[in-house]
Amino acid sequence: MSTDKFLLYIDILNFRNLVKDSKEKVIELFDRIEKLPVFTDRDIRTIVFSDTIVCYLKQTPNSKDGVETMLMYLCEACEALFYHCVQLDIVYRAILTYGEFEFKEQKYFNSYFGKALIFAHDKEKEIKSIGLFVDKRVSNKYNIFRTIPYTDDFDFVYPNSDFNILQDAQVSDFPVVWYLLDGPVMLDLDVKFLKYVKHNIDTVSDIAIRQKYESVYNLYKKKFFTLIAFLEQNNFDHKAICPELPWEEKKQEFPRSMY
Repeated sequence: MSTDKFLLYIDILNFRNLVKDSKEKVIELFDRIEKLPVFTDRDIRTIVFSDTIVCYLKQTPNSKDGVETMLMYLCEACEALFYHCVQLDIVYRAILTYGEFEFKEQKYFNSYFGKALIFAHDKEKEIKSIGLFVDKRVSNKYNIFRTIPYTDDFDFVYPNSDFNILQDAQVSDFPVVWYLLDGPVMLDLDVKFLKYVKHNIDTVSDIAIRQKYESVYNLYKKKFFTLIAFLEQNNFDHKAICPELPWEEKKQEFPRSMY
């Protein structure tokens, strides 16, 4: 029987300093992670150890639609984690891949290992950026989220649906009219993330760490150049995107805890 599985490998970045300096924030993060919908799905198993989170499909679906659905769940788990991390000023790097992975409930402990886990671990360390990166062997099996090529092996995934709405509307000038943002709006958190990234680019002295922020910022600029230029001019004030939108009402209508 094949042991190949779809596997999501997540590394919470700067975890050592978070544990040393912001223990309460770490506890809050894990409390939020525990409530993510991915944990309620019987087809997905999750392993958490320190700064590493591993989610995998227990069985690979037989149909193309089944594969797309389960990959959507894994990507949505990353999207939800993204918005929770933004609220806590935490960032992660994740790999979604496919390959050999085994999990076994032993008598006194659980064991898990496999080539996919080694591959994800090694590639995650090689990538000098932030966010979700999907193995191209996987990304060609779904089209749920927007992506951009990152390397020959990986695509970068944009979890920001509101940014995509603006792009689909071919917005070339800001501010925008309110009806473009009439549905669930997470733009305030999307902008908060970019502001946090830009702040670290401007203030972090460690070149290796700063490079990660520069990399993800440039990935966003490639896709949303006009929007980011506008935000830079307006000190990353999300309200400037659409001043007439009742932002506080939107937050109550679609609370941040929805993810």
